[in-house]
Amino acid sequence: ARSFRHVTRLGTRGSRLQDSELPAYPAVFGQAQGAEPSFRIVLLLPKRLSHSVSTAYERSYDVPRSRLPALVLTPGVCSSLQGSPDNRLRLPFLGARESFISPSPQRFAGARLRAYGKLYPLRGSSSASPCTSSPAPAPGFALAQPMFRDEAFCRADRGRNGTLGQRRFATCLTPLVSSFMKDGKVPMFVNNEFVCSKTNIAQDQAAHLIHCPATNDLLAVNPQPSEEEISRAIQSCATAFPEWQRLPLSERKKYFVSFLNVLEKGKEELAAIITREQGKTLSDARGEVRRGIEAVQEALSASSYLMGETMGNVSKGVDCFTYKVPLGVCCGITPFNFPAMVPLWMFPVACLAGNTFLLKPSEQTPLATMKIMSFIQEAGWPRGVVNVVHGDQRTVDLLCTHPTVAAVSFVGGDGAGKRVYELCATSGKRAQCNMGAKNHAVVMPDANKDQALDGVVGAAFGAAGQRCMTVAVALLVGEAGNWLDDLLLRAIGWGWDPDVDVGPVISKEAKKRVKEAVKKSVQEGAKIVLDGLHPVVEGGHANGNFIGPTVLKLPHFDITAYKEELFGPVLCVKRVKNLEEATEIINKNRYGNGTTIFTQSGSAARRFVQSVKVGQVGINVPMPLPTSTFSFTGWNDSMLGALHLNGRMGLEFFTKTKTVSAAWDPDMQRKSGISF
Repeated sequence: ARSFRHVTRLGTRGSRLQDSELPAYPAVFGQAQGAEPSFRIVLLLPKRLSHSVSTAYERSYDVPRSRLPALVLTPGVCSSLQGSPDNRLRLPFLGARESFISPSPQRFAGARLRAYGKLYPLRGSSSASPCTSSPAPAPGFALAQPMFRDEAFCRADRGRNGTLGQRRFATCLTPLVSSFMKDGKVPMFVNNEFVCSKTNIAQDQAAHLIHCPATNDLLAVNPQPSEEEISRAIQSCATAFPEWQRLPLSERKKYFVSFLNVLEKGKEELAAIITREQGKTLSDARGEVRRGIEAVQEALSASSYLMGETMGNVSKGVDCFTYKVPLGVCCGITPFNFPAMVPLWMFPVACLAGNTFLLKPSEQTPLATMKIMSFIQEAGWPRGVVNVVHGDQRTVDLLCTHPTVAAVSFVGGDGAGKRVYELCATSGKRAQCNMGAKNHAVVMPDANKDQALDGVVGAAFGAAGQRCMTVAVALLVGEAGNWLDDLLLRAIGWGWDPDVDVGPVISKEAKKRVKEAVKKSVQEGAKIVLDGLHPVVEGGHANGNFIGPTVLKLPHFDITAYKEELFGPVLCVKRVKNLEEATEIINKNRYGNGTTIFTQSGSAARRFVQSVKVGQVGINVPMPLPTSTFSFTGWNDSMLGALHLNGRMGLEFFTKTKTVSAAWDPDMQRKSGISF
């Protein structure tokens, strides 16, 4: 493929690369007399592309920086490198420095590229000839090799006539969900039993189809339950509450210990489900499960927060004391991006305090929550303590207005969060709504360059940018503005790192929304300096929802990509004069979830912490997400409600305080003349 608009492949013809073919490559790469300053690409190529090569030669090309070529390592090239003299392929990126990839023979056993879901540098699409003087497009990406290692992953027969009732589902999840799901229909969890909605999915226009984000193959169908079915689940919680509340705290803890043991044993299965239904890489999914386990452990250790306060003899013969009382039936509405961790933030704390709990997971990613319910069932929890229902806005509206529900905890987008808060307020419920974010990273000129840029790139593009603590804006202060090329180098290298996989965004709609926002931002004046909107995807994942790391250089802040939460791998970059200007920019943004500063100056860090109007601040920490010991303290439009998730405030949200004044000496009361 020698077109400048496509990926340049080496050795894709299957066997040999003839010497006569090589001289053509410099012209394809764009070398020309009198061209702009160039840098050198050095390829160590074997004499013959075969597994038995014993010699190799070095071929180098001087290439203008704006005509940076793309090289996708194919299995043929990788296996050939086993026979090269120093077993090394050298590729410089953006002319800044050389990257060295030294593959071991074991990594390329069976002529398969080691990387699964890696992003590789790809020249941006352009209709211009590579040897013309037209401006070069922004670098882009090619995605090589399948993201998942199992060959049969997400293969599905979609049915002959396309009707929902006759669809067949991908079989990759069957061994992981067979304990609770049959025939591809996601059940509810009521009274410790998995119960399928009686809704006819062939006629249910509200049924949500769950697709694998990496392939868009059908995984399951999530029906919209009826109002009667939702009310039955609420009543199950209400029925279980009195007995669960009376259970001594030490007895409730035993159920949590049993649940933790089952959760530990099943954590790999849970991570695998998250990867398949949500699209995040297996390493990310394992990290999510680990943080969820830590949240359950913290809930156990946080029981001391249930202690009340006592003061003796507040008046003559009168003592006062308080204690915490559970609310009753509480609800949790959780997002798609952390389908295991956020539920584990919510129901363990609520149930430990003596409440019963009804979960409504995202209709896009319900399977991880249902797997957790299978662990609850296996741990032998009492009936009705934790229930699960599904559905769209109709389910949420019913939960927020039902008279039996006492409190609602929500994590998700702005629109839904505001609606939840308003409905709860009008119906007399307490609510905590954790919503959108636009997190800024301030890079000072005295910062450790590698630490700062690596931190920004990882926080911006990890999990495909679908985290509420994602760094969406990098403010480069003073001389740090000269580090933009190095930041781009690391953004491209994000896909080359052997320990980094790149996952898709959650849906086709999300992919379309991110791309449209970037295009609109360009029309508003932003400049794409790294283009990942059109990755070339190989390995059977061409239909996946993949977007590569994308970097926008902002001329001002009246830009869509800056004003809105994109929830994708898009980083906005702006050079600013000083720390005061950076702080002012952050404080003008309507969100206040998190921010971070990279600096070696304690004075600058202290001034930043004291002046920035954001609830969670990091110092040389790219994503200042606290452990569950501390509360998740978003501010401004990132949070509605007085009490935050996790920590002491998280437990206080699910309890109310009873104050008791006691007098046992009537003679003392008569003498004091005090009457209550």
